[in-house]
Amino acid sequence: MRIAIDARFFGPINGGGGIGRYVSELIHSLQKLDHHNEYHLLLTKDSFHECPLTAGNFYKHLVHHSPYTFAGQRELPRLLSQINPRFTHFPHWTVPLTYRKPFLTTLHDVIWLDDPDSRNATTRHPLINGLKRTFFRLSLEKAVHQSRQIITPSNYTKQRLLRHFRISPHKITKIAHGLTTPLSGKGITLSDYGVYAPYFLTVGNFYPHKNHTFVLKAFRAVADLFPHAALVLAGKKDHFSMNLEALARSYNFLPHQIKFIYSPSDEVLGALYHQSTALVHMAKLEGFGWPPLEALSCGKPVIASDGGSLPEILGNRAELVGSNDEQALVGAMLKLLTNAKQSPLTASLSRAHATEFSWHRAAEQTLEVYSHFGYKLL
Repeated sequence: MRIAIDARFFGPINGGGGIGRYVSELIHSLQKLDHHNEYHLLLTKDSFHECPLTAGNFYKHLVHHSPYTFAGQRELPRLLSQINPRFTHFPHWTVPLTYRKPFLTTLHDVIWLDDPDSRNATTRHPLINGLKRTFFRLSLEKAVHQSRQIITPSNYTKQRLLRHFRISPHKITKIAHGLTTPLSGKGITLSDYGVYAPYFLTVGNFYPHKNHTFVLKAFRAVADLFPHAALVLAGKKDHFSMNLEALARSYNFLPHQIKFIYSPSDEVLGALYHQSTALVHMAKLEGFGWPPLEALSCGKPVIASDGGSLPEILGNRAELVGSNDEQALVGAMLKLLTNAKQSPLTASLSRAHATEFSWHRAAEQTLEVYSHFGYKLL
């Protein structure tokens, strides 16, 4: 059987973080599992050489336009027509509006529908932003209603889809993402980056729904009581991070108390995780949430919000607080600074939990979804 995968999001840089990681890890695992069926990967020039082929039944095709462009909307159906797959797996809702052949979609979240702040956050002209939002809505509608099957990483995302759209729950399969433990970062000296213990860490993009403004406000109260403590924010430098830096300056933190580490390497990020006091992840909404799991796998405590999928994903392994409960967040951070060794927070990821979040297992379950299209693993 011939299967196509829209891999234009391949890699965390090209894919903008979570989606890129999902695509790369899924393809890597599928190459280990299936040596019989034919896979055709659609990649942009930025990711074409970054995607290694380790199995002879996998092939790469160059796509010249990104998923969010009108040119990409025209190009992809033509290329898929030439490949002529039994079905196509789209790892995001960016399905070409004119595409009519069978496909399935992975929908990671519906934050764009649930959170007005996220939906309206843009630097574009209002007219351009309006057109973009209309296009996004049409693409999402097509992905939801015309997909033969839908994969979500959490039951929370599945329920949100059922809340927003009139579709059968039997059409949706929950497959948890895998987890890769961050590197140890033993060769990294964090003082070279102006980072000194003790510090709290946040990891991820700086979009409004990630709630970093709330974290900054809470940490202002913590810094007043523990002036030697710091908050380190690791993510991508963009318009949203610049706004956050300006807000941090308005709080008059001491130079060592707030550090932005932009686009850290895997080694630096690993060092940041392993040497932190705890991870703070206060996103209002989250379709899955890798950073808390990564911190737990490094043996670090996690303070997370009780929003979105986080209670489902983390269970009792993290201290969950309300995404607007400043007193609770301040209290959780102070507790760790004053009595870290005897903290009641769970600071380890159990072996069973690690097995639950396995890329190999996620790929196996994805192949089971493929069986709806007549796929058989020989």
